[in-house]
Amino acid sequence: MLNRNKMIKLIVGFIFVGVIAFNANSSAVDSLRVENLFADLDSFYIQYEERTFGEFIVDTSNTAIKKEYVKIESLFQEGNIDTFQLMNAIADTHKSWIARMVGMWIIRSASVNVLSQIGREILPVTTEHLELRRLSIAFLATDTTQEARDILFDISDESEFWFLIMETLAQRNDNRVFPLAIDSLQSIDFTRKIRAVMILADLGDPNAYQPLLSLYNELDSLRLQSDNIDTTEWFKDIEARIITTLGAIGNYNTLNFLIDKAQDESYYFSMNAIESLGELGSTDAVSILIEIMIQPNPEMNKVSVFKRLKCAKALNKIGDNRQEVLSAIEQAIDIVHQDCIEQGMEIYVEEQMLEAYNQLKK
Repeated sequence: MLNRNKMIKLIVGFIFVGVIAFNANSSAVDSLRVENLFADLDSFYIQYEERTFGEFIVDTSNTAIKKEYVKIESLFQEGNIDTFQLMNAIADTHKSWIARMVGMWIIRSASVNVLSQIGREILPVTTEHLELRRLSIAFLATDTTQEARDILFDISDESEFWFLIMETLAQRNDNRVFPLAIDSLQSIDFTRKIRAVMILADLGDPNAYQPLLSLYNELDSLRLQSDNIDTTEWFKDIEARIITTLGAIGNYNTLNFLIDKAQDESYYFSMNAIESLGELGSTDAVSILIEIMIQPNPEMNKVSVFKRLKCAKALNKIGDNRQEVLSAIEQAIDIVHQDCIEQGMEIYVEEQMLEAYNQLKK
């Protein structure tokens, strides 16, 4: 007769074997589901070859396929779908681009090493499939190695992916993008201009301040001459981003410009400039920030309330905790408190000012 310990071991053994058998069977079933999904997607592609992936997603006739895609994505995230099977299916150029792209969407939560490998394998053979190529670049962008950056830089002249690649390289502090972004500030394409400004903000190179200031002055002049509302709004959007970027790159030579813009009649420009003065971090901006923060506002509008808050946050960012600065924030808090009561506003603005005050006081 088996003793108690042997009986327990035997039961545990049976359970263990059962679990292994169940997992193996489950894995086989899940692998089959992947194969079936890809086959269904290939059939869809043959039927609707000219359709885009976006149209596929919103097409209600494909509800069953979409439900299966969501289920397989969930199984993959739970670790129940073989990564290598998916990788091989994605790399199979005999499969439709839609099937391969859905596979890439399923696998997008995988490790950086997996995503980088897929990006390297798919990128060279996807020149005719923009969606596949875009995802390949996005996968490769997760890899911070020099080799990965070199691959991306080599295709940075592709207009469809220029911004994605340049922004990725800028975030990796790759200075090769600097001259390319500076040149793009002169582009006749306004979208490229504004993206170049964003790239320079990500790169954070202080040497960008002069080209950015020149572009601002050029656009400001053109905006004042234009009667087209859409055009002037484009100009204002780029100008506002330039103001923010000048704070991000941290060049002291921009101080006077930002102080001037902090007092601009445009709420849009003024708020951006106040934030940028905080980013710049110079105590030379403290006096003007205090002046704006506590200046009287006969109209008692919401604009002034949020501008006072922006000044308090900028002062906290600068870190000047002299008593006169703390006293000025206290005064501004009292003003905001009264304004919030009279305007029926929530007190969260006052609470945020108190938070900035307490952080600075430490």
